[in-house]
Amino acid sequence: MAVFVVDASVSLAWCFEDETTDWTDGLLERLRNGDCIVVPAHWPAEISNGLLMGVRASQVESNASVVTRGADVSNTLRLLALMRFHIASP
Repeated sequence: MAVFVVDASVSLAWCFEDETTDWTDGLLERLRNGDCIVVPAHWPAEISNGLLMGVRASQVESNASVVTRGADVSNTLRLLALMRFHIASP
């Protein structure tokens, strides 16, 4: 098992189709296969703010009826909740 240190910009790339890269998609696949991420203590606040900004900019819907990757806030939070991550102490 590998451990990766990431910030909110990497995590939010999984939520916004126009932000994804081959690297972020590859890391997401590794996490699905058992690897882990370490995030800074302020990561939950940054994720929340990034999703809120996405809703305000109409990049993410707050209540989408069709659930696809990054289609809505609920789906994004479900995706992040399923990941193996550790929040680092400040």
